[in-house]
Amino acid sequence: MVTGMSDHAQIVLPVVLSLVCAACAPGSGDRDEPTPEGLGEAVVLIEVRNDLTPTTPVTVRIVSESGTRSTLGTVSPGRTRTLRFDEPYFESAYMMVAETVDGNQLVSRRFELFPNSNVSWRLSNNRLDFDVRRSPLKQM
Repeated sequence: MVTGMSDHAQIVLPVVLSLVCAACAPGSGDRDEPTPEGLGEAVVLIEVRNDLTPTTPVTVRIVSESGTRSTLGTVSPGRTRTLRFDEPYFESAYMMVAETVDGNQLVSRRFELFPNSNVSWRLSNNRLDFDVRRSPLKQM
């Protein structure tokens, strides 16, 4: 028994601590890993290779056919980064947009997305590649 605590506090404190520990446990809302197929939102992994010349960082967005724009992240010059697009449902067509710090935009061709697919976008030649399996993206 802890001295200096009321009987009520000695009962409530362990309950509160167990709830806090359960909320902090791995897998309880942690969204760093892609959601497994068939559970919740579908995740699309988009690998962006920023090999533009002259070199410049880019902000990458995905734009749906209806015009909804989602910012996926930034990619530094000369780097390749895998970005996540979490979506509860998919529209029929999308385009990728890479915007440089001076406002220039590179826009991809239209493409269809499927849940749990992978997309690879090389900026220097504006090439999109797709993989609908849940395997890691291959290097280009």
